[in-house]
Amino acid sequence: MTDDKFIWQKRLSEAFSDEENVIGRSILSMQEIDRANQKRITEKYMGYDQTIHAFIEYWFQTLTGFQVLRPASEDKHLLLYLSVLGPCFGRFRQSWEVFLTGHYLDAISMLRAVYQTVIVIAADQTSNFCFREQVEKICSVLGQSEEEKRSKIIHSGFVSLEREANRLVVGDKSELRQSSIESLEKFLRIMHKTVHPLNLHIGLNFKSAIQKQLPLFPEPDEEQLSQYMNNSAFIGWMTMRIITLFNLQDQPFSDDWLKMTKALDGAFKTLVTGFADLGKPIGEAILELIVMKFTFNSLMKET
Repeated sequence: MTDDKFIWQKRLSEAFSDEENVIGRSILSMQEIDRANQKRITEKYMGYDQTIHAFIEYWFQTLTGFQVLRPASEDKHLLLYLSVLGPCFGRFRQSWEVFLTGHYLDAISMLRAVYQTVIVIAADQTSNFCFREQVEKICSVLGQSEEEKRSKIIHSGFVSLEREANRLVVGDKSELRQSSIESLEKFLRIMHKTVHPLNLHIGLNFKSAIQKQLPLFPEPDEEQLSQYMNNSAFIGWMTMRIITLFNLQDQPFSDDWLKMTKALDGAFKTLVTGFADLGKPIGEAILELIVMKFTFNSLMKET
């Protein structure tokens, strides 16, 4: 009976194993391609690579430090932030790893959830938008509804919440200059499109498929690579500013944490200022947004 139960494993082994009894030899070659892509990116864009590594470390240290030092019953608004930023940590890190394999558009699509989360928190911090009350309202309606309607209630409730947060932080209620609003809208449109990438992929690949030259592995594309780097630096900087809220009573966790905060903030500012130095309107728009909507405490005013 046991042999019959695992007969499918034997068949797989017989069909796919090579002379060294390795199943899926091609996967090893794919992994080599991934490593080559990563090496090319990290060597060519060393400063950017170091910034993202530092940011992921900062995110991890700050949120884990907050959980250790702060009792769970206090600072309920920060606990709400923690509940949404925790999953975003994994999403951002995974996005970075996908990017390093050369799948730039897929990596960009993974950043959208992070972007939307920090926009909602920024709206909660800088306007009358109350994140906690709106979540509680959605949950109260949810509790009174029939099971089959719950997914629709959750979807419509959070779509409405996100839409209003966007208007307050980057849209027509933000008090940003109109030119900045328009620049941000164009910049973010790329990220939103990648969430539904079918049209993008068809447009890029249909001609190659007709010519029987469609590559099955990502090829270097400097435009897409640049789009990911720009989006991730922008979203990383916004998120980093949000993370400073977890500092206890506006006092740094430690001198080392304060040193990391200032160094990382300066690194992101340098990356984004590069857009402005190149004459790109989005650079000035992001700088205005950070000052107006993502400066929550004296720590950032001093940076």
